Amino acid sequence: MSSFARRMLRCLAAPAAVATLPLCASAQVPIDRATGQLVEVNSDVENYLRVLQLRGIVAPHPWSVREFGLREADNLAPSDTSHPWAARVRRADPSSRRFRILAPEIRTIENTTFPYGFNDGPIWAGRGLTAAATGGFTAMIGRLSIVAEPMVFVAQNQGFTLANNGQTGPLRFGNELVPIFIDQPQRFGDGSYKRIDPGQSSVRLDLPYVALGASTADQHWGPAVEHPLILGNNAAGFPHAYLGTNGAVDLWLFKLDARTEAGRLDQTAFSPAGDTAAHRLMTGVVASIVPRGLPNVEFGASRFFHSPWLSSGIGPGTIVHALRGTESASDNQLASLFARAVFPASGVEVYGEFGRDDRNADRRDLTLEPDHVSGYMLGMQKVWASGSRSFTVLRGELLNTRVTHLALARPQAPFYVNVALPQGHTELGQVLGSAAGFGGLGTNLSVDRYDPTGKWTFAWDRINRASSDGNLSDPRGADVYQSLGAQRTMFRPRADIIAGLTLTRELNRNFVKDATNLQLQVGTRVHW
Repeated sequence: MSSFARRMLRCLAAPAAVATLPLCASAQVPIDRATGQLVEVNSDVENYLRVLQLRGIVAPHPWSVREFGLREADNLAPSDTSHPWAARVRRADPSSRRFRILAPEIRTIENTTFPYGFNDGPIWAGRGLTAAATGGFTAMIGRLSIVAEPMVFVAQNQGFTLANNGQTGPLRFGNELVPIFIDQPQRFGDGSYKRIDPGQSSVRLDLPYVALGASTADQHWGPAVEHPLILGNNAAGFPHAYLGTNGAVDLWLFKLDARTEAGRLDQTAFSPAGDTAAHRLMTGVVASIVPRGLPNVEFGASRFFHSPWLSSGIGPGTIVHALRGTESASDNQLASLFARAVFPASGVEVYGEFGRDDRNADRRDLTLEPDHVSGYMLGMQKVWASGSRSFTVLRGELLNTRVTHLALARPQAPFYVNVALPQGHTELGQVLGSAAGFGGLGTNLSVDRYDPTGKWTFAWDRINRASSDGNLSDPRGADVYQSLGAQRTMFRPRADIIAGLTLTRELNRNFVKDATNLQLQVGTRVHW
């Protein structure tokens, strides 16, 4: 652990000094300090609003098409103050939200032995110290809303032992098992790794029933919190243009929340595709319906295409391609079905998703073997309340995308891998869905406790990083993370402080021997 990280950890033990620190960890709740109103959305705010929905404090709303706009997020925020974060999360005053400077935040991450981290957007946290900073502004002009929130990060990227993947040159840093079929580097070169990313930036026009815009923000397709099959916040958001509903539109028989889009995906300098295929075209559609009379139930589907980049770029016809297009030999299609049900009377939510990463030859093939290159995710949440002072949330998810028994008679590639487009289902070297999707197994069990002073989270994660074959007859045939972590978010008058510690034991690292990593995260978001 670096001396810098030790100093940062010590600073958190001195509450009187904390608010003046320029560095500590990422803020969890982007709230305007003067008015207490919600002014932007990130995954932590989304998760808290989702908990309020389980308590019946937030009105029923579909949760499986997530890149909420500013107005949509404000409509989700409660006017009720009977919840732990009432001083910070409540409905905005429309007359005071035209232009706001976003509070800057700085995060530091240190890994002692090997790279570790997921669901943190553009950041890749290598061995050693990684520092990230973000800031910007929001603006509303009539029906137009603008978010400018770029991020910059620098990873020290200290050396560690790489798995021998049989490649030379830049490809030696590539994936340990299939370096020529996925752009997922073990290490981003042999020096420091840094990038300026447009982050959670967007321009959106809200019209009656319809919204359109352009964005580089992360998206969440499906109901998963930790392990979505198609899209989540494990990788950087990619530039995309979209057309969709403005919130959930009431069509009498059901409410519809949907979008169709097209965007550009990029690769790293260690990609097996080379410079001639540096960009890919993505087209996709996702939709969720809430049946009439069942406001707390939603069903949905998504479809995501990877295609060779078009010299003409993205046009109106490209944006709706996934609504009518079929997969060709040069494309790769992923698709999923999902469902979610909320029971506010008992504070329980259950949800699931089933996905595919390969097309069937024909309808008969689909009928015979629907589980070919398939995966599923199951999840639940339960919330207990101690009046309006605290909420305790137990949540868990299980993801399984392992190669199925069909591999005995029919070739199957790992999830997120494609021969025609060798970057796989990635953006800038990180998978777009679940961090465990390529390895095949992911499990999360967490306890969150919310109170007026902030939040505690305790989590156990198990991620199958890689499997050397389709079975476990070899005791060294699976490379698995087992992690225990604790994270504390503390609200202060001038800053929100976060500190987190995660201990990871990696069994059979690179199919050779066990290894242990300690990760420390500290940071702050300073309020003006």
